[in-house]
Amino acid sequence: DPRTGWPAQGLRALTVVHPDAAFADAAGGALYVAGPAHWPALAQRMGVRQVLALDDEGGLTATAELASRLQLSPQVGALTTV
Repeated sequence: DPRTGWPAQGLRALTVVHPDAAFADAAGGALYVAGPAHWPALAQRMGVRQVLALDDEGGLTATAELASRLQLSPQVGALTTV
């Protein structure tokens, strides 16, 4: 986290789906550092419409556009849509 100099907290993983791989990579880093409470708003401001995030507690959150493309196994649990 460039704000603190310490590793970013709150997310285990975050994936951005976008036709431009470089953009997806850069956006993913920014959203990951923003953390679980702030990535949805940042994604919206950046125009990123397909994101899947796994938080430190194992909760999955996806944007509505990506959630509609996913089919989760029963072992995964619930998916929160933003």
